[in-house]
Amino acid sequence: MPTLSKVNELHQRSIHALAEDYQTSFTGSPVPMKLPFWALTYWLWVYKIQKHHTAWKEALEWFKSNGYVGRKVKMLDPLPWQLEFPQALGCPLYLSQFLRDEWLNAENINQMLAVLNDELQLEFPVENIYWTNTLVAAYRCKNNNSYRPNHNLDIVRNQLRDGVQKHVMFPVFVHLQAFTETMLPTADIKGNHWGAVAVNVEENFFSYGDSSCGWVASELLEAVRWFLAQTFPNTNFKYKENGLPAGLQNDTDSCGLYCVNTISHHLAPEIYPLYTNESIAGLRRTAYEKVLKLILKKKSRPPPPPPTVHPILPKTTPPPHTQTTSIDLKEKADEILFSKAPSTVVEQLLDGKQEKEMRGPKPKKVKVDPNPIMDDWMEKARKLDREQQHAMIDKELTIHFAALPSTQIESPSFRRAFILADRTYKIPTRTRLDKILIPAQEVVILKNVLGRLGNEHNLMTSFDGGTKNDEAYFTTFQT
Repeated sequence: MPTLSKVNELHQRSIHALAEDYQTSFTGSPVPMKLPFWALTYWLWVYKIQKHHTAWKEALEWFKSNGYVGRKVKMLDPLPWQLEFPQALGCPLYLSQFLRDEWLNAENINQMLAVLNDELQLEFPVENIYWTNTLVAAYRCKNNNSYRPNHNLDIVRNQLRDGVQKHVMFPVFVHLQAFTETMLPTADIKGNHWGAVAVNVEENFFSYGDSSCGWVASELLEAVRWFLAQTFPNTNFKYKENGLPAGLQNDTDSCGLYCVNTISHHLAPEIYPLYTNESIAGLRRTAYEKVLKLILKKKSRPPPPPPTVHPILPKTTPPPHTQTTSIDLKEKADEILFSKAPSTVVEQLLDGKQEKEMRGPKPKKVKVDPNPIMDDWMEKARKLDREQQHAMIDKELTIHFAALPSTQIESPSFRRAFILADRTYKIPTRTRLDKILIPAQEVVILKNVLGRLGNEHNLMTSFDGGTKNDEAYFTTFQT
């Protein structure tokens, strides 16, 4: 079997080859070999299984070396090893990280915070490390053209501004050097330590807690002040030294455990005392068991029945002696999605409206208004019947949420606004938006764009986005 790097390289090539209707691939040296594409998928699964097997084998050895019985690992037996755990609980590979004397990563921090939120049943849960990374990234690009408002930051900002949320807590990833000096990671400086931040809106201060007695990073201070200044422009928030007590770690790998303990103690000191001289192996095992119990608790809920056909396609039985390919299903699905796209529905309804108007009297001329754009919109809205208006709203909502998190459509204030505007309009659910409206509109847009590109020969395309480390990333292609 080729090396993992070679298999990944071949797999990437096969994606492009499959798009050109090839069904086989050639491996390289020492001897060229013609293989079906499924062989690459098989090799990738072999390497993935090997990685999981090695991780859990080491976890069993860790149990034995620390005098623990290995029965706790068997609690995972009812669950598939490749299962994606619910919400912020990662996967079995991340769970095995607790059972070794190594540094805990961001996924482990989020797993422990999910347990904390479940135990305390907080009205406003502790923010996870991804929220913190979003805050830092937004602060760093606040003065350039790449800054865009962020949905996750806006939710917390609005809850604080409305007075419904009084405290914010979140972990932070820093680079610790010289025992006490910290700084936020960059492309050149990697993080190696976990700390925590607590914001008290009622008393107008925020604090930093660190299990290595590290000083708060200056850039972190500025980022938190910038976030609070956007929320409360007329309030001066002060940084309070020692406002967030933390236990003192005596090793180099347990900062993640101490970080979550700092947050837990701040929220419920009577339940979660600060760590002192506890056994690190015992803390790791306890954290592992709590995360595992939460996973089993959530997975014990009966799942919805799995779909047997494409979610858009009707359930049909193909005639005998025929084979329906995935390409045929994709084309049929695209056709149905195209017909369900909000813009398609609007066009069909408008065409029917125009035919009625052609048979009736001609519309009166509209007088020029000082605001012709708004006047034009209002005039068009008056000519639409209720079904056409609702289809037009579906279209505009789809365009609006195509580049935004769809969770906002479940906001009570957002839904109330639509009820007040038109109580007869049934605002789409998040599932309908994600599964039908947006995918359907994507099919329409792709079809239109490809149609226009058919007559073009020299193109320049630019993409902007971000990496997994929340760094800005720009790419330009010339064709």
